[in-house]
Amino acid sequence: MSWIGGSSLTVEEEDGSPSIGGVTKIQISNATLTDDGGGQVSIAVTPGVLSSIEGVSPTSDVAPGTLLAEGGDAWPGATVNTTGANLILAGGIGRRIYTVVAYGHASMADSTATVTVNGAATVLTEGVDWTAATSNNATATSLAAAIDAVSGVSATASSAVVRIVPDTGTYGLTIAKSADNAGMTATSGTDGAVNIPDAIQLLFDDDVALFRVGDGALQVTDGTPTGYGAIRGYQWLGFDNDGDANASVDIFEGTISFGAGGANAVDTDIRYVTTRTLQLIGSGASTDKGNLWLGGLRGFATGGSVNMFEFINTGINLRATLPINWSSGENSDGPFDLGAVRAGVNLLKITNGSTGYGALSLDTNAGVYADTVTLSDAAKTAVLDIAIADGEFIGGTLTYTITATDATDHQALTGIVGFSGVRKNGTPDTYHLTIAESASPVLAESAGASTLTDTWEIDAGTNVATISVTADSSLTTPTMTCRYHLILNSANTVTKK
Repeated sequence: MSWIGGSSLTVEEEDGSPSIGGVTKIQISNATLTDDGGGQVSIAVTPGVLSSIEGVSPTSDVAPGTLLAEGGDAWPGATVNTTGANLILAGGIGRRIYTVVAYGHASMADSTATVTVNGAATVLTEGVDWTAATSNNATATSLAAAIDAVSGVSATASSAVVRIVPDTGTYGLTIAKSADNAGMTATSGTDGAVNIPDAIQLLFDDDVALFRVGDGALQVTDGTPTGYGAIRGYQWLGFDNDGDANASVDIFEGTISFGAGGANAVDTDIRYVTTRTLQLIGSGASTDKGNLWLGGLRGFATGGSVNMFEFINTGINLRATLPINWSSGENSDGPFDLGAVRAGVNLLKITNGSTGYGALSLDTNAGVYADTVTLSDAAKTAVLDIAIADGEFIGGTLTYTITATDATDHQALTGIVGFSGVRKNGTPDTYHLTIAESASPVLAESAGASTLTDTWEIDAGTNVATISVTADSSLTTPTMTCRYHLILNSANTVTKK
């Protein structure tokens, strides 16, 4: 500014008020005025530190002033820098310090200190950028000098502690050290947060907003506190609940609800039931079962490295030994008493719901069973029981292979027996049971002229018919086994021995 010597100056604000005339001297803050020479001065303006900022609050019935905070606009004539600047809101940065506790520790050699400013990391290496030597204090001084050269921060040493101060414009600051470095520590205080008071919305173009609706609850609205909006994600919708940056959707013992055709009324729920178990229900009632429509669903084992099953348009593909299990009740956690599982190449195993074997029903009056029984030479051994009640009939065939070995020679005898039985009601009840070989058994043996014979019997027990076999081998103290499968032409209960 300039004026004719001896004349006065008028100083006023842009809107004309206040306006002060007759001014002959203007005073400014200390250390801000520089005499540039030649009758020119410059004034250094340092941004002030604000404890609060708000729009104009009127003292009469007029609209309050809107507070606008925005990043800088791009210059209309730009050809390279055509993007407007971001607006960054950040809480205050917590304390950041390094403390040298053992400068001579072996792990200090070639160790690193990493300072990340606004997302840009600088790695400072001992022996290159700073030196661990002489004392803890000297090491802290060396490290502080290296950090002080990093853009966005300044650093000083106080004894063995390196104090790091963010520069103006630094809104993000993290520090770290080599994981195996036991000679110093890196300590970070908690950063401040951008707090939005209760019942305040974050509004986007007047038609969608985020709104606090209670402790731990956030509502996506249609721009009004009472309406509802939607969340749309083209990738993953993630909520990191443990701070390890591994985002996932975590719902703790909660419910995911769906409305029929987009209606507000709940039609289907997915609920947590027990550990690693979800329940699909309908109409929001825990007893109402829901339907699941699967397509393109893939399941993985622990760690996600093994594809265990797929539901695809061409069918259900199961991998490895993943079973399909059923329980006698409706509880999702069992107990399971029947299952189907892959037992080998081209081989399906019917199980009892765990590691044992189950049975296969061909219709309401037939079942197929299989098992293995250990035999003793020339001793009668019970193979299975078939329940038989008053006035009931039983019948079927049993295909078997009896094996014997003395570790030198081996024998195998295969045959088929048919059996029938009835129980007549009376005092007492009478059982009429018969069993016979359907054809001569076939023997294979390695000793040359060795023998293996068998005798099958069926006996009445308490409400059961017991089928037994006596196998007699000419080998000395042989180990003997009977492998069989039973086709029962009725629905009677079979108990394997």
